[in-house]
Amino acid sequence: MIIEELGDNTLLLRLPEAEHTTIGRIKKAQLNLAQGEELGLERMLIALYSAGYDEIKITQSPIISERLRSKLRSALRNLSGMEVVEDAADYIVVQNILDETKLSINKTLDRMELLVRSMLRDLESYSKVKDKELLTSIISRDDELDKFYFLLSRQLTLILLGRTSYARAGIEGSAHVLPLKAYGKALEEAGDTLVSISRRLKERGGTLTRDQLKLMSKAFSSSVKAFRYDDRKAIREVAAIYSSYFQETYTDPLNLLIGRFLALCITIIEAWVDKTALKV
Repeated sequence: MIIEELGDNTLLLRLPEAEHTTIGRIKKAQLNLAQGEELGLERMLIALYSAGYDEIKITQSPIISERLRSKLRSALRNLSGMEVVEDAADYIVVQNILDETKLSINKTLDRMELLVRSMLRDLESYSKVKDKELLTSIISRDDELDKFYFLLSRQLTLILLGRTSYARAGIEGSAHVLPLKAYGKALEEAGDTLVSISRRLKERGGTLTRDQLKLMSKAFSSSVKAFRYDDRKAIREVAAIYSSYFQETYTDPLNLLIGRFLALCITIIEAWVDKTALKV
């Protein structure tokens, strides 16, 4: 961490900046971390990965600390294709070995949608059998959903950088990147919300009602249909579910989390509106 004193007697805390180079089509970056600066490593790696960097060299003097290695292992679990290719006493090089140009955006979105659906199904199963292993399973899938969201972010960046063609990625043009990013973010946050619900049920007990689960599943299914297939009937269904749910005022944390999930389904509809406007 770097601490700078500003002219108004305030202090600015910032992480060290990465050194950037581009060789041919390969984007490289170098992170120089002092001892004690390991905490920000994961965020920096995710940011560089999402920004399209292919090779990242991490240095630390006099030697790479065990804490840095632990943070690196944790980060790489969430970054598809990133592997350690060099490991020395005072530096580590990680490199992307996955060719994202051969992966369609739709395949990544399919996987994200499937993960959220499987979380919802496990919540439904938990309401019937009360087996907390189901809740543990939902919580563990959060990392996998994050992994696909970071991959989606990288894929969209590579399109903007001109390293992947629109046709190969399966989209109509660069203007569609923002609605797709918003859709992917809503899916990732929907998963986060289901994880929060699962953690609360695991810690405090209880369960969601059949009606609550039916409402969430219907809203999610309809919002996905709307975004992916331009289903206007599904749009009306999401709006009706959202309006109906918020006719009451809620203070219970579980009900608020359900409301958050339904609000994310509305966010997906808003992303569809942005995508549709591009066709006009």
